[in-house]
Amino acid sequence: MNDNHISQYRNFTFIPQHRLYVPSGESEASINIFSFVLDCVSFSFSKFVPTIKEKPLTIFIRHGEHDPQCFREGHAIFLKCQTSSWSQAAFQFAHELCHYSIPGNVPENLRWLEESICHTASSFFLHYLTHLWMKNGIQYRTKDGQLYANCFAEYAERDLQSAEPVNLKAQETIADLERNCYQRNKNRYVAGLLLPIFMGNPRLWASVPALCEIHPNQSLQASLDEWLQTEPQEMRPGLLQLRTLFV
Repeated sequence: MNDNHISQYRNFTFIPQHRLYVPSGESEASINIFSFVLDCVSFSFSKFVPTIKEKPLTIFIRHGEHDPQCFREGHAIFLKCQTSSWSQAAFQFAHELCHYSIPGNVPENLRWLEESICHTASSFFLHYLTHLWMKNGIQYRTKDGQLYANCFAEYAERDLQSAEPVNLKAQETIADLERNCYQRNKNRYVAGLLLPIFMGNPRLWASVPALCEIHPNQSLQASLDEWLQTEPQEMRPGLLQLRTLFV
């Protein structure tokens, strides 16, 4: 089919509230696969945060200076990738979808934690995609003929290799993160510690939207205590494990 006949928007199959704005110059086959990859991320995320299914969302491909990024009020996520870069797209989308699942602004002093948790979402859901594609026999392959499913987890593992270790129980470390929440290699380090906690307690993703409800301008310990006390009982084992990383 000629590219001119491709619809401007491609609604997802699993999460119809989510759709891709089709970039120009792409073939239908390329868009079909790319849309399916992003749809799988939405579907996987919705297994743990069901409210994401109710939120309309449009995904755009753009290469702006500050992309990838999420605009909650505009119900939009901007990715910065090629449609052939499936793992990179899934990685970025899981991160931004985690931001999007939080209905309001997180307190400034916890923005670094939000960034680190969203980085954890990238790793978690790429591993989940590998499992999902293997379980369902998805046959998409790499250029050299290997099943693509394993590429998701491999991409996530390579990303964490550039983590910068820091002492998360030192007040000066937390103060540094609070001053600049976008220290990506430090965010990666926190994400690497959070990942096994979320792997062992995947329902904990449903607690992430509550980050915006924590009162601002508290100490980290007070913020984590508030988060722990306001969440349902079944979330507390995972939140307690998370808390021990920092206090």
